[in-house]
Amino acid sequence: MNQQFNSFLIVFLSYLLAFAIFADAHNYETSKHKISPCCKASGSPGWTNEMHHATAGDSFPELDVTTAQHCCQKCVENLDCIQWVFGPGGCKTFFERIPSVSICSFSLGQPLIPNGDSGVIRCENDGCYKSCESNEPHE
Repeated sequence: MNQQFNSFLIVFLSYLLAFAIFADAHNYETSKHKISPCCKASGSPGWTNEMHHATAGDSFPELDVTTAQHCCQKCVENLDCIQWVFGPGGCKTFFERIPSVSICSFSLGQPLIPNGDSGVIRCENDGCYKSCESNEPHE
């Protein structure tokens, strides 16, 4: 009887382990494909290679980012992120550090990094989302 129980336990735990591995791998694979419409490719609503003029003090380096698409997605996922830029120096996301001075009020121009990719995610009149409250991209 004890050996039957041990055999059952080994089989049960083996199935449980296999299920856990499969579930984790499935989650990893599907999360890679959850890219916002803002960030599908250059030319998407949040990847226009333009940005509002801002200072380095408004930026935050994203150290674990290796592509422009991932940089854009990082900005989309952070509801406080206004815009992003990616280039040889890596990814930087921009936030309004001084509430009385809106990044969106500054003129729109080329990215701070020459030959870099960039985009505006959350501004009232441009970018992928009209405001931080909206979760629907511009058409």
